[in-house]
Amino acid sequence: MADVAADITGAGDTLLDVQDVELRFGGIVALQDVSLAVPRGLVVGIIGPNGAGKTSLLNCINGFYRPQSGSITFDGTSLLGLHPWEVAATGISRTFQNIELVDEASAVENIMVGRHRHMRRGVLAATLFWGRGRREEVEHREKVEELIDFLDIGRLRNRPAGSLAAGQRKLVEIGRALASEPKLLLLDEPSSGMTTEEKEDVARFIVRMKRESGLTQVLIEHDIRFVSDLCDLVYVLDFGRRIAAGPPAEVMQDEAVVAAYLGRSEEDDAADASVS
Repeated sequence: MADVAADITGAGDTLLDVQDVELRFGGIVALQDVSLAVPRGLVVGIIGPNGAGKTSLLNCINGFYRPQSGSITFDGTSLLGLHPWEVAATGISRTFQNIELVDEASAVENIMVGRHRHMRRGVLAATLFWGRGRREEVEHREKVEELIDFLDIGRLRNRPAGSLAAGQRKLVEIGRALASEPKLLLLDEPSSGMTTEEKEDVARFIVRMKRESGLTQVLIEHDIRFVSDLCDLVYVLDFGRRIAAGPPAEVMQDEAVVAAYLGRSEEDDAADASVS
């Protein structure tokens, strides 16, 4: 599968390799023989109609679901059998389709949560806020402030997350994911619920994360234009199967992809015409 991605993108360094993953819930097959490769430093899109298995695939990658068969390897390490927090420790961070924030906490406090895996202080040092504990808190707060500036959400810094609009909450969640300093960022519908202006901001951040830090990103999106403009490589799922892969312009012209989104193929239209 890595060779396929290399042929498409010219990249040979695979960061995430998913091979023949199958996920079932009783008699329901959510994913069937799904394979994909994510080259290091690129933005990869996963698209498909509702119920295609996109979020289920992300849930397998970061440990929420455990597939019945197949393999998932990240930077040379198998992710199968790991708990979500163990997957996070390998360098994978995630945002969610349904935004998961602590509503009572401020934006800056929510983003600070993302620094947890880098903190070394004990409970006593954190409680007393003295010495090493205080120095570490200041260092992590500086990292968070850099992210706030990067995302241009300084005006939201001290507002409770529960009081923010959907687009603003999404930016805070992205900030929290970035706070862990991931090698791979999984974005589940990052532009969902956003205005056109907010979508443009998120698109700009995704491009900057790639260009300035080389961050590898995998995103699920329903906005085809958003995917086409941002992604180097696109995989398409339909009914739990991979039906296409390639550069965005090529994939969007694939007959199977058009049929999956529109529910009809050119052959269907031709058959209807011959009958009428």
